[in-house]
Amino acid sequence: MKNSDIFVRLSDKLRSALEARAEEIGLNVPELFRFLFLIDLRYPEKFKPDKGYGVTEGSLTKIRVDGSTRKRIAEQAKMHGLTRSRYLRSIAIRELEKYTDFVE
Repeated sequence: MKNSDIFVRLSDKLRSALEARAEEIGLNVPELFRFLFLIDLRYPEKFKPDKGYGVTEGSLTKIRVDGSTRKRIAEQAKMHGLTRSRYLRSIAIRELEKYTDFVE
């Protein structure tokens, strides 16, 4: 299946925290997002949406996924009433909150 990109807007604070977390476990940020999505599929009851609905500042992060993963991300996001970007940002923030005292 064809690969495609999903773009997630991250604040500088969130980006640097994700980079540190990804480095701790030997991944880069896009790989960390794919990993977190797979965890969320397995344990969806732990999901909670982030509070930063309209993040307008910060940079975009490109996450390359295959078509079936993109579709599953869209389904999960829709199930929670979120966009793909906000859904992915939410699972990233949840990961950081588990292991650090991160607050966006």
